[in-house]
Amino acid sequence: MNRKQEMMFACMDCSVNTGHIGEYYMLLRDVWRSAHSTCDGMLCIACVERRLGRMLASKDFTNAACNKPSCWEMAYISPRMLSRISDGLLCYAPEAHGHDQAEIVKVPRKNRGKSE
Repeated sequence: MNRKQEMMFACMDCSVNTGHIGEYYMLLRDVWRSAHSTCDGMLCIACVERRLGRMLASKDFTNAACNKPSCWEMAYISPRMLSRISDGLLCYAPEAHGHDQAEIVKVPRKNRGKSE
């Protein structure tokens, strides 16, 4: 990724590269506009939630393909984003296969809402 591409994916608040951390997503226009006055720019999940004053939920995301990845793409989505697009129903379980591989598992009902 060249410098210009890296700048395109930089979070406007904390400067983290949202592409590198697996937080490329699209929110509904009203939700995004509540966090940012224009349609341009990127925010990581933590910064958009800070601006909104609440956690994102699946209802906040559009039907864009980047929000509904196939299973093989899950490795490129941050655990925080996976939790938000699934309303806490899915999470990474790195302990299932060791630190270099993870399995996506359903969260037991009693543990929902205890994610990042």
